[in-house]
Amino acid sequence: LKGFVEMDGIGWGEESYDAGVAGGWGEASFVETDEFKESKHTEKVPFPATVKDLSQLANSEEKMTAGKYSFSTIRVVGRVKESLQTDGGQSIEYMLSDYHDTNATFLIIHYKGVLASAATNSEAVVEGTDVSVVGKLRSFSERLCIVAFDVREIEDKREIDAFHLEARLARLFYTKDVPDIALSEKWATISEGTMLRMNDESGGQTRPARDWSSSVGSNPKVISNAIQQNASRSVPDNGCRGLIGQKAEIFKYLRSNGDPVIGASIDDIRTGIPRNLFNPVTFSSDIEYLASEGLIYATSDDDHYAANA
Repeated sequence: LKGFVEMDGIGWGEESYDAGVAGGWGEASFVETDEFKESKHTEKVPFPATVKDLSQLANSEEKMTAGKYSFSTIRVVGRVKESLQTDGGQSIEYMLSDYHDTNATFLIIHYKGVLASAATNSEAVVEGTDVSVVGKLRSFSERLCIVAFDVREIEDKREIDAFHLEARLARLFYTKDVPDIALSEKWATISEGTMLRMNDESGGQTRPARDWSSSVGSNPKVISNAIQQNASRSVPDNGCRGLIGQKAEIFKYLRSNGDPVIGASIDDIRTGIPRNLFNPVTFSSDIEYLASEGLIYATSDDDHYAANA
């Protein structure tokens, strides 16, 4: 929480910033070509957004905007208000309600059993259940919705509070243009004492901005991954979205292998992980983590996955 307060109070309060303007900073340099380039960078980054934020989008708006960045892959947490199975159980429509404004709702569509080999019926999450959803913003018949890669029941209710803090941080992170500022010389001063500071692996001192540039490049990262990287003092691998260890190997395998439609089976993924990195104890939880973060998604059934990349 300290990091949120310091970000909002030290170094962020620029006069050109207008929270009500979609462009964020209102700078003339934010021309269309730059916006297009940044939207390509963030196209598959799962952006945490509340149900209320989603409910305020226009029906045809298949993206969320924060500053000069646009996101079509969304992660949302909400309570199931209505649940309806359609197409003989091949798809489920959920209406999620916001925790702070119960009148704010948003539609989730979860397609399951797209192949003949899949189960003919899909078990729907019951009304009143808290869920975490990752998927793509899509507009069908003037109805804006999220087509879900993954719908997961939330068991630890602390995750709900953590999500709302993460959603606030994500909006600040991109609206304040942290990905670009982090490459400048003033980043060390701005980030000092916050969770977004960059540290040496050995001494824990803040590294110069040029070191950040050489290690992470220009592509923005998912907020949660950035925080985890700082905590572990590890240098992120651009090809693996900042993942390390077995999670990185699972993600890399799915990006390079498997059927283009149904992806790869759990058994194939296990076999494809280098033996020195394979951990049978955490394998299932690593798969679940990657799915909940929107980095991979189930395809024909719960035993086949593909990378969202």
